[in-house]
Amino acid sequence: NLVNPSATNQPAYNASDSDFNNLPSFTFDGTSDYLINNVSDYRISDNSGMMVCVIKRGGADISPILSFGAGAGTTRMSLRTTTSGGLQFVKLGGAGGTRINTTTTTANNSQTYVLVIASTGSAYKMFIDSGSESFSGTDDGLWLSSYPAGNLNNISVGASVSGSINYADAKVAMTGYFPYVDDATALNLISFLKTKYGIS
Repeated sequence: NLVNPSATNQPAYNASDSDFNNLPSFTFDGTSDYLINNVSDYRISDNSGMMVCVIKRGGADISPILSFGAGAGTTRMSLRTTTSGGLQFVKLGGAGGTRINTTTTTANNSQTYVLVIASTGSAYKMFIDSGSESFSGTDDGLWLSSYPAGNLNNISVGASVSGSINYADAKVAMTGYFPYVDDATALNLISFLKTKYGIS
């Protein structure tokens, strides 16, 4: 259960959003809106998994959609979009440390998308809608288990919270964390979400 820390951090709730098949969404303004839950060592035994979101991005340079953070320093793991609209995965702190970016399809400002970052336990996977994306960066597959105890103590949507706060400029209909089983299972989930949210 995530909440906005104060009234000024509250994203706008859209009860029926035509961008998402008339289902609800939240609009994050890129300057102050976010939701957070303080946790302790969230799933640090997981050496694989998937971060999933359904969004329509705004115009901000960097938009962190779903993040796990430390609350201090730079330690964090985030799914976010970049200036050009590419999908980016950022992992800082713990073992390794990487920033990987899609090198093909970009998520522009006029469409809704299902975005997925996954780790198999030894390699990363990136999906925009049903397309498996090529990417640049270190492909070591390191996941939540690479963080020592005491390093991940919040989950946030619409921002990454680790020391400073980076905010998302996007409409978000869904975020989730799932186990990684195989690519076929990931694509089945993406297909379900595309149908549910009316994404062609």
